[in-house]
Amino acid sequence: MPTTKQKRAVANIVGNGGNVTKAMRDAGYSEGTVNTPQKLTDSVGYKEAAKPLVARLQEQIDSAIEQMTIKTDKATYSDHRQAVKDFVVTKELLEGRATKRTSITIKGVEDIPVDDLDSALEESLK
Repeated sequence: MPTTKQKRAVANIVGNGGNVTKAMRDAGYSEGTVNTPQKLTDSVGYKEAAKPLVARLQEQIDSAIEQMTIKTDKATYSDHRQAVKDFVVTKELLEGRATKRTSITIKGVEDIPVDDLDSALEESLK
């Protein structure tokens, strides 16, 4: 089961555009741990906390790719391509993989009570 710090770090990674070190520092990790972010991203609790978000991002990626083949008045092919890129990068970050730092920002994540993080993150990806 993920710890409060692990849940907060996942929320912070999504909220700050993918800066794992900053996310860990803001979640309350010690400087020694912050300097080795793989200690977090390789942990079972972190992976469990990130798993629903990764799955949701994969759904978003699949949907955006599908929409690229359909003509629509609301979004251009370029818009869908950028969405896919943003979703993939965020998914890779949550999976603990290195990637170019393109981001999706969720403002106000620092104000969400820890008990509400899971539902707030799910809602932000809808």
